[in-house]
Amino acid sequence: NLLVVPNWEGQNDLRDHDSFVAWVHELQGSGDEVLQHGYTHRAAKRKGHYKSPVEWFMGEIFSKGTAEIQNLSYDEARQRIEIGQEILTEVGLNDISGFVSPAWLVNPEAERAMKDQGFSYHIYTSFWDLCNGYRVPVKDLQTGEESRTSEAFFDSKADPITQILTRLFAKMAVRKSSEVARIVIHPEDIYKSKPFDFALDLIEHVREGRELCTYRELFVSV
Repeated sequence: NLLVVPNWEGQNDLRDHDSFVAWVHELQGSGDEVLQHGYTHRAAKRKGHYKSPVEWFMGEIFSKGTAEIQNLSYDEARQRIEIGQEILTEVGLNDISGFVSPAWLVNPEAERAMKDQGFSYHIYTSFWDLCNGYRVPVKDLQTGEESRTSEAFFDSKADPITQILTRLFAKMAVRKSSEVARIVIHPEDIYKSKPFDFALDLIEHVREGRELCTYRELFVSV
């Protein structure tokens, strides 16, 4: 599964990066699924727009300002999602049925905007989902049904102690008893070899009795 940001940080419009787009096309053609991952991946609204301490914690501490649509209204969210869709369409990345909220944070209005823009499912989380062993929901936007899967992700920019704790939680999250395990790899995880090596070891640890598949194959009947 490839999570593609149409205009990373508002300064990297895919229409200006032909070689990257060609690479994504190559992977999509070989069977990988492309999902839209916000528009810029940077929070459009932050301080002053949080409704609770938990929401502030998730937006400022957990996501470090990357929760793009966490605090947006329906119209604001739909506009950003639509602009992102247009960019993906212009570069030929079509047949995208899934939306992944940046930092997995979303509100009901933004979720409604995703549905109205034609997405079949989306991936998000909450403070309580993370406390429950990183059981991250995938929601069918047409039926409202949810499937929770174990999630492992890494913070390559964190200090050494935080990285050790993150890897410990990752191993706990994708325990073998979980039916579905998802392992998130960001570009910086690959550039910094230790997180990537750990991710590969983790995949090896949980691969017995499992098979690789896309989100669409797992959750959506097409």
